[in-house]
Amino acid sequence: MVQRSGSRPWRDFTRTVLEAIDSLPTNPLIHRLRDPRRKVRWLLTHRFPYRIVYQLRGDVIIVFAVIHAARHEREWKGRVLNR
Repeated sequence: MVQRSGSRPWRDFTRTVLEAIDSLPTNPLIHRLRDPRRKVRWLLTHRFPYRIVYQLRGDVIIVFAVIHAARHEREWKGRVLNR
């Protein structure tokens, strides 16, 4: 990918992550359970290889991590609250 002069890739990344998080309330159950015991789900961003790790608690969506898809699960499992 060729970057134009003055381009800010971190802005694109931030926008992509925030748009993905903002899309969660539309249908938070659409993403399958990745850790059924802790009721953890994650969403993969479209443009960047990152996972948004979250739980749904009633009407509240709790985002625990935005983590590179290649990272090991232990990177986010320590952040998740048990029910």
